[in-house]
Amino acid sequence: MTAIVLGSAWLIGIYLGSLVSLTPEASVISGSMAGLVAILVRREPALRLGLFCVAALLIGSVRYQLAIPTVDDAALQYYNGQGTVQVRGVVNSDPELRDKRLSVVVEAEQASIDGQWRDLKGSMLVYLPRLSHLAYGDTLELTGRLESPPVFDDFDYRGYLARQGIHSTMAYPRVRVLGNQGVAPLSWIYAFRKRLSQALDTALTEPQASLAKGILLGIRTSMPQPLLDAFSRTNTTHILAISGWNISLVVSFLCLVGGKLLGRRQMLAFAVGGILLYTTLIGPQPSVVRAAIMGTLLVAASYLGRPSDAIAWLAIAATGMTALNPLLLWDVGFQLSFVATAGLALLAPTFQSRLSFLPTWLNESLSATFAAQLATVPVLASTFGQFSPVTFVANLLVMPAMLPIMLLSALASVVGLIWTPLGYLPASLDWLFLSYMIGVVEYTASLPLASIAIAGFSFVLFVPYYAALAFLFLALRPLPISAPRPQNLTRAVPFGRVILVLALLVALAWATVFTMPRDELRISFIDVDQGDAILIETPSRQRILVDGGPGASAVMSYVGRRVPYWDRSIDLVALTHANEDHLAGLVEVLERMEVRQVLEPGLPSNSLTYRRWLELIRVKNIRTTKARAGQEVDLGQGIKLQVLHPSPQTVRDIETDLNANSVVLRLVAGATSLLLTGDANETAQRELLGSGQELASTILKVPHHGSRDGLIDSFLTAVDPRAAVISVGKNNTFRHPAPETLAKLKDVRVYRTDENGSVEVTVRSEGYTVETER
Repeated sequence: MTAIVLGSAWLIGIYLGSLVSLTPEASVISGSMAGLVAILVRREPALRLGLFCVAALLIGSVRYQLAIPTVDDAALQYYNGQGTVQVRGVVNSDPELRDKRLSVVVEAEQASIDGQWRDLKGSMLVYLPRLSHLAYGDTLELTGRLESPPVFDDFDYRGYLARQGIHSTMAYPRVRVLGNQGVAPLSWIYAFRKRLSQALDTALTEPQASLAKGILLGIRTSMPQPLLDAFSRTNTTHILAISGWNISLVVSFLCLVGGKLLGRRQMLAFAVGGILLYTTLIGPQPSVVRAAIMGTLLVAASYLGRPSDAIAWLAIAATGMTALNPLLLWDVGFQLSFVATAGLALLAPTFQSRLSFLPTWLNESLSATFAAQLATVPVLASTFGQFSPVTFVANLLVMPAMLPIMLLSALASVVGLIWTPLGYLPASLDWLFLSYMIGVVEYTASLPLASIAIAGFSFVLFVPYYAALAFLFLALRPLPISAPRPQNLTRAVPFGRVILVLALLVALAWATVFTMPRDELRISFIDVDQGDAILIETPSRQRILVDGGPGASAVMSYVGRRVPYWDRSIDLVALTHANEDHLAGLVEVLERMEVRQVLEPGLPSNSLTYRRWLELIRVKNIRTTKARAGQEVDLGQGIKLQVLHPSPQTVRDIETDLNANSVVLRLVAGATSLLLTGDANETAQRELLGSGQELASTILKVPHHGSRDGLIDSFLTAVDPRAAVISVGKNNTFRHPAPETLAKLKDVRVYRTDENGSVEVTVRSEGYTVETER
């Protein structure tokens, strides 16, 4: 109880420190005096505890004020917005590979000011091309513009980074690697984490691989945004955050192994060391650190034979973490982790006693779900402005799959490091559980009223809400042991296992149905944000992918859902041109799938992405054809893919203009045809008009995302489409599609990926149909 009271006083002191500016000297002196008097007052426990609380409160307020950085010319953030600067520093953590870029945290050491290198302090977040080769411990010299992190309408990104000690950003600077001074054990751990992640990428298709990495390794950066949105709408994002559940499983495994192989004393060191290693492996997020501290206390209490007190341990963890970083008190991850854990500790036993008539598996699942969700409602509502009525059902259905997913993902990744084919055995089972979880989350997220907007839920409402929850806790506190309980005749039957097995069989059946090829031609314009990616699936079981978009997650997730788990082949990958918004996603396709042939312009480019593209083609020995007008690919059953552009003459004349040399393809299936134009500009369109080739097509993929000069009138007249598709990103900075282009298409049925999501065209003998994602 003492730890809880003192911890609460400490946290209140930190919060008051953000509201009231007290001089650190006065607060320290007052707090020290209160603590000294408390030590002397031994015969009055209540007074003694009260004085210690005053001391904790005052020192907590001082700790907050000391955490606010001083901004002077020795601070890195002082130079934000002051033009181009040179900074030297060290990469202080594992670089984060995101969908479209590499994010690196650099601890600055020096900056060139007026031509002289001066020492300074501060951390910055640096954005670099996705394929940049950097590692923890690298010493860098960066030349670029320092900027303050932005504050968005719906998210305080500046505050989010400030809580991590980051007050500056630098986008795509010039980089020079000076050396490496990383701590060797950390370098080994980060390298091992990367290899585990790559093993899961190899063993699983998308989006299952990304979900497995999130659950096992805490890596969420490769997950497609629509899937993340589904988890958010159902309030199941806690599944993707390493927390107490994951740590408890690790603790159980370590204690089991340590107990079998080592003595009692050695088991304690083994378990604590394992917790520290796993925490370092997945990264010190607030929920992870909280769970690691409580897991360590649990092991220590078990070793010492002391009773466990989850709330006291929670208070100790909160005090220790905020002592190191007081700003964590405003971190939503920190808040959710502690509130949910408190709810589980206090409310779950109450619900379990009242639901004892249910089967044990259902009782425990329902109780944990109700406890955690009821405890976190105010935090979720005030932070995200939403409440999910389906969250109870979604959590109840997906949580039983968590244990097999974590175990099978760990087994697949570790075994895959030893021998890749062996990793496919546990991965095939893992894929089934992962597919089940994805299906449940996406289905419940699609239900009406899956998420209800809650406006104006302020901090003021926290007090009455938690007061009502406390009343519920007292009113429904666990029944005494002597009280009669309803007889549970169903516990002998493993209903939980039966239901989970049946659900998995249903998931397998549906997954098989959806991934099996169909006897019809399907063309999917994939929503990849601001870029192009088109998947063609033919009745003769051939797959053609035209472009891959600006990042890997969208195209890999879409293709992964459309191909059977056991067949990861693409018959032809066509690159229209080497711009990032068409090429970047294809690099991962080449890395992770079996590509039989590549069709591309064959024009030079110095980008990192294109160099990696060529390297993969060479290493994997993929047959490559330079696309030139007049070529034709027979796709069977009368379906043909014609290459209309570029012509050999165009390539010779304007080799450096990628858009003018963009590959243009025409897919012909009976009376239906589609013209896939890439980013063909006015020069390319006029070249096509003068080529004498057949341009008339049923559906037009509008060139260059519908830009203002992307579609000339005479070209549109020659194509004369009945429908048009514009592949474009929502709220893109280019303001595509342009009003002028949309005006030209006023008599054509237009589909846009920013509004309609992915667009699927199905061609049959009697014509075609169009279905959209939304």
